Amino acid sequence: CEVRPGPEFLMRSYTFMRNHTFRLLQFHYGDESCTLALYTLTARGRYRLRGRSWVTPGATEAEYTLTRVTVTAHSAEVAEELAARVNTTCPGQVRRRWKPYRDYVVLSLPEELAPTNNQPPLVALHAVFHELQLVRIQRRPRGPPENRHPRHELLLGDVHSRPEFRNTYRPTAFQIPLLRADQVHGCHICYEVSRCTERSPPHLLAKPRLPAYLAGEWVSARCETRPLGLFLTRRLRFHVGERTWRGEYRFYSDPACSVPTFTAAASGRYSRSPTTSSKVEGGTEFDFRVEHASLTILDRGMAENLQGDSRCVPGGVWKVGVPRDLTPSRGCAPLGIIVPSTEYELVRVEMDAQGNQLLLMGQPDTDNRKRGPRDRPTAYQLPLIHCRSLPHFSPNHHH
Repeated sequence: CEVRPGPEFLMRSYTFMRNHTFRLLQFHYGDESCTLALYTLTARGRYRLRGRSWVTPGATEAEYTLTRVTVTAHSAEVAEELAARVNTTCPGQVRRRWKPYRDYVVLSLPEELAPTNNQPPLVALHAVFHELQLVRIQRRPRGPPENRHPRHELLLGDVHSRPEFRNTYRPTAFQIPLLRADQVHGCHICYEVSRCTERSPPHLLAKPRLPAYLAGEWVSARCETRPLGLFLTRRLRFHVGERTWRGEYRFYSDPACSVPTFTAAASGRYSRSPTTSSKVEGGTEFDFRVEHASLTILDRGMAENLQGDSRCVPGGVWKVGVPRDLTPSRGCAPLGIIVPSTEYELVRVEMDAQGNQLLLMGQPDTDNRKRGPRDRPTAYQLPLIHCRSLPHFSPNHHH
């Protein structure tokens, strides 16, 4: 069950044909466990690969054209709400009462007459598919105990952290990957999703809501992406008794996280809200105070670029592999590091099917804008795994 900014809860089943046409199914839900199906969006169209991305290493840029989009509500109440949303944007388009479990066409255009993918009815239903503009296919091993079954993943472009910019944003990072339907050995949910239709969406079991207990060390399970072609791994450590935290963020220049460029470290104190998030079910609000920070440059070219930059440790010489304290200089503006500062976060703790503890932190702002206490994330990054779980966990690194 994926969480998009808003928040929106959904599952995806995408089919791409050899003749460059596609059929996309998006199942939308009313809860963070994807147990309550609201409606299904079905989009058809054509795509064209343009060539490698100059912004995001290892990615391919693409263009797409929508030719038909339908929406199918799964209750009378939702059908009425969807019709009202379409009529608000396009007065008079819906003239009869919409009924559940019927497919209603919100876009139907011949291919030669489909110049835009931002038609008002689509915007009203949040039916934006700009994720198709950035593509990467990669092969990852299943890991023990099923090493015989390597799998291919499809990574599509990220969704802007602020919904109001979603219609015009061209992705430069990736969402959580999709798996090939014929390679989902041992993944019961994947198999069920691949068999579902517009009128028969998948229904998951509700996840238990675990307390947001952060104690211990948490690490990235895979190479992660950030906008503008950044790749990183994270390592976070929390001391609950002292309410202190420390984070290490190592950035790389490649999508396999094999060529490091720099490591940023931050630490300080944290506090949590006594109640759960009012915007995102199952989430808890935390405030992380950044009181100390350091920077270690691991790339010679980057070290040369920072030499003499008064906005990032004035004076002194940057040397590869030698950490520099950013606290006296109040951070490093070129990298968006500010000391002291406060990160207003959204946190959730889960357990996966293998019993591993997972920590989900809020999705950063796409434009690297600083958030306030009332402007917290409404979606999550990829999960971190608790180090206690690592002996039983295969991080599935790229090969």
